[in-house]
This record gives sequence, structure tokens and C-alpha cells, in this order.
Amino acid sequence: QVYTQSFSAVPYMLREGQQSYPVFAGQYRPAQSSFAQDTPTFIQASLRRGLSGGTTLFGGSLISDQYNAGLLGFAHDFAGFGAISVDVTHARSDAMGREKTTSSGQSFRFRYSKSLAATDTNFSLIGYRYSTGGYYSFNEALNSRSTEQTLDTYRSGHMKSNFTANVSQQLGGYGGVYANVSKTAYWDKSKADTSIQLGYSASVG
Repeated sequence: QVYTQSFSAVPYMLREGQQSYPVFAGQYRPAQSSFAQDTPTFIQASLRRGLSGGTTLFGGSLISDQYNAGLLGFAHDFAGFGAISVDVTHARSDAMGREKTTSSGQSFRFRYSKSLAATDTNFSLIGYRYSTGGYYSFNEALNSRSTEQTLDTYRSGHMKSNFTANVSQQLGGYGGVYANVSKTAYWDKSKADTSIQLGYSASVG
């Protein structure tokens, strides 16, 4: 049996009829540079299902003590136009900041991928994420519990939006060049962080 895979794909995509449902359980171990001191156990599960017409539906959840999050989304291959994925995550975080308050919010994410076979150019991933002020990732929620800052103070370094773009161009037998751009904005912080990387890669020997 022969499958034909589109040149354009984004994370989460599966061929028609395929499905994936991994389940993980473990204990959070903070990095040495992290504020977090708690080591809660957690369960993370996800489900992906490839449908006809180049569409994949996916969802998932993360459950832990004082933190719960759920995600729903879809990905679709538009053939010559490229492939996109859209998803939304809702999270509820308890015992946040010095006040030990509860916070909940959403994070919306869009991804686009496109390969141009004629020029061997690959827009490997163009993505945008926007998070409401009440949304915190699992790691951020644990950090806020361990810091002595108030939640309002901690939020000043809390991510509001992030844009990334990665483009690569092959140069035949002469290697390839790439460019990576990232811009991150934060709540209650006027200045955004911008990163630009340019590079060249080639095989030797």
C-alpha cells in the first residue's frame, strides 16, 4: 500500500484513518533556575484523529493538583496553499501569587507551514499565539506559587503574545541558509523581546 504525503504539514497532522492517543503520568521537576519549588504529580493525555480531505482533529488535557488545562483544535492541508492548524487552550490555576488566588484564561494559537518544491524553499513554521491575562502555562502557575510577589507583579513578565517565523532555503550542493524571527510581548510591560537569527549550514566530507 502506498501513501502520498503532502509537502505541507504542521504539527498534529495525521493521514486519514490514523489516530494517536498517548497518555503520560509523572512528577514535575523544576529546573535549577526556576522559582518553582513544588513537585506535583500530573497526568497528560491527548487524542488525534486523521479525517478525510486532509483534516486532523486533536485535543488534550493536563490535570494536576491546583492546575487543570484542556485543548481543542484542528489542522488542515490546503494543498498548494499550505497547511494550517488552529487550537485553543483553557486553563485554571489555583493558589496563584502571594494572595493565593484563582486565575483562568485562554490561549489561542495559529500555525502555518508551506514548502515550495520549485525553489526548494521551506516556510517550516509560522506561528502566532495570543494568551489572555488570566492564562498561565503549567510551569508559569507553579512559579507563581513559589514566588513572594503579588500576582499583579508577577504578571508584568507574563507572556501576552508570541510570533515566530522560520524560513530555510536549500542551495543545491552548496548547503542552505535559514532565518528565524521571534517576537514576544508581555502583559503590563511595554517593551517586547525580538530575536533574529540568520545562518548557513553545509555538509563537509
